[in-house]
Amino acid sequence: MKKLLCVCVLAMACLVGCGNNEGGNKETTTTPKADTPSKTEGYVFEVSGTEVGIDMLAAPIIEKLGEPNKYFESESCAFAGLDKTYDYGSYKIETYQIEGVDYISSVYFVDDMVSTKEGLSLFMTKADMEAKYGTDYKEDTGSYSYDKGDMTLRIIIENDQIVTIEYYTHFIG
Repeated sequence: MKKLLCVCVLAMACLVGCGNNEGGNKETTTTPKADTPSKTEGYVFEVSGTEVGIDMLAAPIIEKLGEPNKYFESESCAFAGLDKTYDYGSYKIETYQIEGVDYISSVYFVDDMVSTKEGLSLFMTKADMEAKYGTDYKEDTGSYSYDKGDMTLRIIIENDQIVTIEYYTHFIG
């Protein structure tokens, strides 16, 4: 049941980004932080000795992580180019593309086999979250957001149990 809930939340997050744009095409003049592609100012997910930071260049990260269990790509609804999803079983990495270069846009936890660099994983409690990240969060109906740099770490809690952990960029959201 919890896995289904996580999948539903992930699907809704993807659909929100591709909503109807009645004012014409969305244009942006903002560019991602490409001046330091191997570093990020925000929270970092670390897996198998590889740091995965939001808005970092995707190619070296994906190469280090190896072949995903599943891969999906589609035309971006926000930019020219492709949005890509790399499914590694316990977590998913999504990318966005600017001028043919892929950047990390989000990381979603699928199960409790992975944890944040600070040690938080799915099915832990709000008290665990606050012990690791503090109480300086934005709360909206069970969704707790910690902003850092140009990214957000969002944690969704139901019945005092963490059901979603997601890192995502401010650049496209």
